[in-house]
Amino acid sequence: SLKGVGGPLNRFRVDESNLVFRDAHVAGAETRARVKGELDIVQPALTIFRGLDVDVASADLRTIQFLYPNFPRLHGTISGTATLDSSWLDVRFRDGDLTWHDGAGEPTRVGGSGRITYGEKFMSYDLALDAKTLSLTELAQSYPKLPVRGLVSGPARITGTTEALDVNTMLTGAAGTIAFNGRLDSYPPGYAIRGQTTLTHLDVRTLLERADLPVTDLSARFDTDIGGDSLANLSGRIAAVVQPGSVVDGVRIFSGRARMAADAGRLRVDSLSVETTAATVFASGGIGLAPDVRDSLRVAVFVDSLGGLRRWTRSTGRSRLPGR
Repeated sequence: SLKGVGGPLNRFRVDESNLVFRDAHVAGAETRARVKGELDIVQPALTIFRGLDVDVASADLRTIQFLYPNFPRLHGTISGTATLDSSWLDVRFRDGDLTWHDGAGEPTRVGGSGRITYGEKFMSYDLALDAKTLSLTELAQSYPKLPVRGLVSGPARITGTTEALDVNTMLTGAAGTIAFNGRLDSYPPGYAIRGQTTLTHLDVRTLLERADLPVTDLSARFDTDIGGDSLANLSGRIAAVVQPGSVVDGVRIFSGRARMAADAGRLRVDSLSVETTAATVFASGGIGLAPDVRDSLRVAVFVDSLGGLRRWTRSTGRSRLPGR
């Protein structure tokens, strides 16, 4: 239902509305929304928004994915508000406040503004967002291979398409801070990442929700230019620098550097050096990534004192023998 003063078709005014769309193409998909503002409906198929306020109670993401097959394959629904301008094929939005729901966990809530443009093959994005809460656990339900968990928040600037998406973001949560500035290719079948990732005071055990991993306080920088859809066909290079003062399982790191390259099912370690309170380690060689690829890694370990290794060689706590 729609109510409004109407007017010329190029400035048609809607004052009240109650919209329900049940998608015949997607079983069970339903969208409920209210809109208020002006529309240009001279050509209905090319409807233009003129400051149209949209309040979505619930929108099933499967409907968007049916219309735009290259839209991210996220599960669940979205709700929230935004003001729309321009054509529905080139939507510009502002004052956005959207919440993504997928299951009973903490939802993802994002604000901001931007532009989404329809293309014959790819949709184009130009977004300035502020993630009030971003649920990595919820994201992993849509992308099961994603190992990270927990809640993070922070700004994100995103431009481009799914095969060439420029991302500049800094996300902070209980596990620490992760910043990324670079380009992602998330369009199947291959995936790629090119850019710089910075970790600040990161606890890997918290980020992965793995109680079997050691506690870390890791600050490091990774420069990556790598692509593939599995370990077996990774191709590209990785360089890493660990910042002084980082701690892994109680061992303080004074310095750490690594240069590696992947190709033909093999990870070539050009150089790796780590200096810690426990030992100094150097390594070079290769590691097979594919089941049928073998290689060898040469490792040299220098220890000043066995005391630095005590945490891994301490007594098992067995009872003493009688009389001892």
